[in-house]
Amino acid sequence: MNVQLAGNGQDSTSFNALTTLRDRDLPATLGRVPGISYAVAGGTAASHDTIQTVHDNAPRVFAVVAVLAFVVLLAGFRSIVIPAVSIV
Repeated sequence: MNVQLAGNGQDSTSFNALTTLRDRDLPATLGRVPGISYAVAGGTAASHDTIQTVHDNAPRVFAVVAVLAFVVLLAGFRSIVIPAVSIV
């Protein structure tokens, strides 16, 4: 089934319509039918999911980069003060 979403496909209006479709409309209709599964696909859904994945993983990426920078600075300067001050 194809459903047209409001907006241009990449704006907040489209993402809000996608969230409404996923969280309210589909569970209230198809979610009540036993044994059925459903998913939302398309350009808007893919874009929204990619943005959400980046936002969810960004803190881990920054933490790994900070730890690796600390280790490299610790090995290079052989002092714990310089890497600690640099990371902070």
